[in-house]
Amino acid sequence: MALSVAGLLIFRGRLMMANVARSIIGGLFIVSGLVKANDPLGFAYKLEEYFEDGALAYRIKELFGAPGFSLEFLIQHALLISILICILEIVLGILLIIGGKIKLVSYLLVGMMVFFTFLTWHTATCDSGKKFLDRDVYEVSNPIAAVKLKQAETDEDVKIISQNSTEVVVEEKKQPQCVDDCGCFGDAMKGSIGRSLTPKESLWKDIIVLYLGLWIFVAQWLIQPNNRKQNVAFGVTSLLVVAFFSGIFSWYFPIVFALTGILGSLWLLRAGGQVLGNYMGVSLFVTLISAIFVFFVLRYEPMKDYRPYALGSNLVENMNNGEDGIYQNLLVYVNKTTKEEKLFDGSSQEFMDSKIWENPDWEYKEMVQKVIKPTKLPSITDQFNPYI
Repeated sequence: MALSVAGLLIFRGRLMMANVARSIIGGLFIVSGLVKANDPLGFAYKLEEYFEDGALAYRIKELFGAPGFSLEFLIQHALLISILICILEIVLGILLIIGGKIKLVSYLLVGMMVFFTFLTWHTATCDSGKKFLDRDVYEVSNPIAAVKLKQAETDEDVKIISQNSTEVVVEEKKQPQCVDDCGCFGDAMKGSIGRSLTPKESLWKDIIVLYLGLWIFVAQWLIQPNNRKQNVAFGVTSLLVVAFFSGIFSWYFPIVFALTGILGSLWLLRAGGQVLGNYMGVSLFVTLISAIFVFFVLRYEPMKDYRPYALGSNLVENMNNGEDGIYQNLLVYVNKTTKEEKLFDGSSQEFMDSKIWENPDWEYKEMVQKVIKPTKLPSITDQFNPYI
């Protein structure tokens, strides 16, 4: 009896959580993939930032002690990677909803979410004041090689590892490249609710989705292809998820696309015959309609333009809607014995009354700047004349 109850709690509970996760992630992946696919160039530019040596590669260099590791070779392929990620997200979303190829989908889902979580973890925890060890190889004919050779004579952060007649190997301590905005929903959140997710919000979002994805992963052997009743249940609940995010982004095309993708896939399973009437045929169908959408926006314009210079936008207003930040300069004094630090506003009465500068036990250390209200840049920062 006890084993039966345990089995019911463990296996039924696992299946129930996996089913809830399928509806949520399925709908979310369709919207997320479409938002990225709506502006694949914008997503590609964001990937280029991550592929820089000081971004994701810096984490690999630091974690695995590999100063020569680089992802910059991927920069030239950023657009292709952007398109593939967009289409893969949409395909996985549809397959999750209809219960197709769950074992393969669960592995791809977890792998993708680990990748996204790694991106947002880097964004949320990046410290631009920290330094990492980088190793570069320059041809002797490269002007940079001569600059590094001269720089190594006086700069302790630059070290020549080896030099021969053809190349110079340089180790250098560099500052990481911190990406302020992960670009998880492109410009959609900026253009709809006025701001993107903060790095920490993006990280938590990915952790939650990864957690839900793990429920699907551990229940993959229990999940069977949908029957007709399950198709209705998963289709309706996932469409509600799509509708929720469509309302946030004020863009209702994802509902039409999701409905087309789900109904088209189910029809193909029934009428596709031996060649297309399977989940591989469904994957090809969803890939095709996703690719058509991607190449349409690449050929013309985003279907929903969230950019600040979209048609109908007030360019003058968007060039002047920034806000000045409020900052406070603080004096830092440190106790010579205890190393305790005290911060003072140099113009405050508290500082004047303390006369800490006269106390031989304390010494001035530095001045730091406290951000009370961060500066908000205007929506359009490019220098151009909107009246032309």
